[in-house]
Parts: sequence; C-alpha cells; structure tokens
Amino acid sequence: MAKYLDTSQISSELMQLLKEAKERIILVTYSLQVNSQIQERLKTRSKLGTLAEITLIYGNTKIKNAELQWMSEVDDLKVWQKKNLHAKCYINENKAIISSMNLYDYSQTTNNEMGFLITKEEDPEAYRKMMDDVDDLRINGERKRPWLETVDTIAEELKPTEIIEKPQSFTYHQQIKRQLLEFYRSQMSSHIKQNAHSILSDDEIHEIITKNELTIVILKQILKNDKKVNQIGSGIFDVLSEVKEYVIGKIKNIKYQKDEFTYDQVEMTRFDDESSYWYDTKQELPKKNQVVAVHLNKNWFNAYLSLEESEIKDSVLGLIKQDYSKSVFLTTKELSAISGKSSREINSSLVSLGLMKKNGDDWFTTAKGETYGGKAKDGQYGKFVIWPKEIIADLKLE
Repeated sequence: MAKYLDTSQISSELMQLLKEAKERIILVTYSLQVNSQIQERLKTRSKLGTLAEITLIYGNTKIKNAELQWMSEVDDLKVWQKKNLHAKCYINENKAIISSMNLYDYSQTTNNEMGFLITKEEDPEAYRKMMDDVDDLRINGERKRPWLETVDTIAEELKPTEIIEKPQSFTYHQQIKRQLLEFYRSQMSSHIKQNAHSILSDDEIHEIITKNELTIVILKQILKNDKKVNQIGSGIFDVLSEVKEYVIGKIKNIKYQKDEFTYDQVEMTRFDDESSYWYDTKQELPKKNQVVAVHLNKNWFNAYLSLEESEIKDSVLGLIKQDYSKSVFLTTKELSAISGKSSREINSSLVSLGLMKKNGDDWFTTAKGETYGGKAKDGQYGKFVIWPKEIIADLKLE
C-alpha cells in the first residue's frame, strides 16, 4: 500500500532508496540541479560498480557548468532529455517515490512538498505502469552526454583549422572505419601522451576510409611521415580489419527488462540477409529506427556503433541483381585464379557481404547469396559453393 510522505520524509526516504539500490537507480526530474548529498551518493554507487544502471531523465532546463561537473564524475551515467517532462519520480528496483519535490536544496529545505512511496511488492500494478511510462520517456526522449558535448563544442571553437569539408554522407562501412580510427587515436593519445589530432588528423582519417583499398604505400602517401607509419601503421591496419566483425542493421524495436530474470532486448533487421530477430543485451539500448553496426553472438546484441542513414551504398548493399541463368559457375579457387586474389580473401569477402557462411567444414550460401547466383554443391571434402563468373566484377575483385 502506498505511503504518504511530507517534505522531510521524502528527503529521508530518497537517501534510503539510493542506499538500498542493488540493481538500478532512476531519477526522473524537471531540473538537473542536485544537492551535494545526492551527488556524493550517486558517485559512490557508481564507483562501487554494483549497479547495472544509473539513469537521469530531465525536462526542458538549461544545463549549468556545476551540473556538468558532477555528472561527469558519475561512472556510466545515462542521461535523457524529454522536453515536456515535469514529473518527479525516484526509483530503484524495489520501490519508488513519486512527489512534487525536486532534487536541489531549496526544494527540500524551503518548499512544502508532498509525495507517495510505493513498492514493487505491495503495489505491483502501480510500479509496473510507472516503469512503462519511464520506458516511454527513454524511448521517446533524446539521449544526452552533456559533459562530453560541451567539451567537443569548445574544442571545435578553439581549433577551427581542424574542421574539414566532408561529403554529406559516408557509406556504412566508412562510418565504422571512421569511428574505430577515432577511438584508436584517442587510445594512442592516452598511451603516448600526445595530442590525438597530431597522431591521426581528421583529414588523414577521411583519406584512409575513402580509399577502395589501403596498402602500406598508400598509407605512407597519406601520412607523409615514415616514422608515423612505423609507429601507428600496423595499428591502423588492425583497426580496419575489425570492420568485418560488425553486422549492420536497423533497430525495429526495443524492450526494457521487467525483472531480475530477464535482460533488455533489441529487435534488429540485418542488412546482409534482411532477417529480423530479438537479441538480449546488456548494452545501453539504441533508439528505434537507428542504424547500427553491432557484434552479434547467437542471441546476444553486444558492443555496437550508432551510424547515420546513408544513401551511398557499400558493396554489401550495392550489388546489382542479374540474371545468372546463362552464367559460367566457378569455385572460389577458380575465381581466385582469374581475379588474382587468394581463395581466403574471396571467401572473406563473400562472408562479410552476407552471401556465404561456414558451418564446420561445410560452406553454405545464404538467402541473399542465392539471389546473387550462389549454388551449394556436395564435394569430396564437404559442401561448397559455386558462383557466377560475373561476381568478380560485382564485388570488384579484379
């Protein structure tokens, strides 16, 4: 049964709620002003690392520097803005306080506030409906990282010469490469104590990711510095090789976990074979209709990159469907002899494009692979796939 709370009781129950949390803390409030006691409690809980989630959802309020400071010190803090939000609701996995009270000192020490405490055990229906509304706020709100956004803005203002003209859109694979290289230079910056942009500039990243094929010779032409190539060249090639580990798709729907026995879930339509599945995840949930590049492991949606919708096609999306009924069909070994590429490279290309897959010693064509002429055959050493000769031109394997 709900318990009525006056001003002092709200403050007392709130601190207890933060202390008792074992899985999550969710603070829904109009204002981002938070008193020092709550700031310290959130910082402590984040440093202990025992919570799966610390979330702050706020309304249409302007962020001040003092607020940026404390938020940046809460590890893995997730922040959403919902501009028409005026509710105040403070939640852990077992109970919630719904009240008129904001989180800053003036509200707690001067105003007359009222509120109610509900528990998941005694008020399951109210708790469930409240969490449904909180999920709606997150799904329809705007994900924010204000402490990073402000730093990025200042950096851009201080370095106008770093701003370069780029095409309106990159392909999805180029976007993945760019994000991985930006992360790589940030890691290198921390490791060797050198400015990230001097290690690898935006212009250099732009040149690297827009090359159809990157070789060490081309990399030397881009970096114009043999010492730099020797220092970071192998790292760049290692980073670019990671692209094939990502699956690209669009998020159809998301679900937040409802109890301690379930996980958040993501429904995604893959671009390679157009299949749609629900995946469990421990990652921060992406938005519906967001294009992502993700590491998938069976039914798990793991680390991912958010991508912008692109009208520029990757080879994975840009193959032209043809009539292969009169084509000459070849094994990958025969394709290798014609193209000059190794069988391993051709197999890797076909797999990364979602046209072929391997199970044990057997190779199979996917539904998409069949569309582009792939045919499965039984051989002496297991199943294999043959392809129309035209696939060499389609995949630009010459």
